[in-house]
Amino acid sequence: MNEHGNQQSEQELYRYLLEHGVSLLGRRDYGETELARRLAQALLKRLRPSRSAKSRSASQREPWSEASALQEEQDSLLYAEQVPPELSEQSQQQLIAQVVARLQELGYLDDQRAARANVRQAVARGQGPLRIKAALQQKALPLEELQGEEAPADWLAQARAVRERRFGKALPTEAKEKAKQLRFLLYRGFNMQQALSALQQSEWDEWDD
Repeated sequence: MNEHGNQQSEQELYRYLLEHGVSLLGRRDYGETELARRLAQALLKRLRPSRSAKSRSASQREPWSEASALQEEQDSLLYAEQVPPELSEQSQQQLIAQVVARLQELGYLDDQRAARANVRQAVARGQGPLRIKAALQQKALPLEELQGEEAPADWLAQARAVRERRFGKALPTEAKEKAKQLRFLLYRGFNMQQALSALQQSEWDEWDD
């Protein structure tokens, strides 16, 4: 394939990734790092031969015929015309970076907005600050939104509300139930002080089952 053909193919891949990125962002907010990962996965899938261009597995393969062999060859040739024969890892990264930059320019991609959306959704699911912080870090989103308007002003009140929704208003009196509810709050991402205060306990002092 000549240089012009390679350029055309990369342009087609750029358009494909841009449309894919817009589609993803139309469903929910993504941060730059997370979206770049999704675009890389989509690009890798695009660069691999489609199932129709590959020979079928032995269990699915139809009896050989001249027509099926010809169709397989045509599929392979069609695929070869659709993507560059060699697209280096650096070229792939540059392509993804161009798409990400364009989506930011269009206002579709914004880390602050994605962070706010993640905090809002996590709070609605009853998660605490530790778990939300870990999720933001994993997605390389700004942590300051944990103190923003989408986050509870009082995480202790949030812990109490989450406990009450799950277990009811009555506080546990037996050690086994106290430990169960404490583990639940810690798993949800509240720290030890918040979890104990939600149970109206000053410390976890050798609760016996």
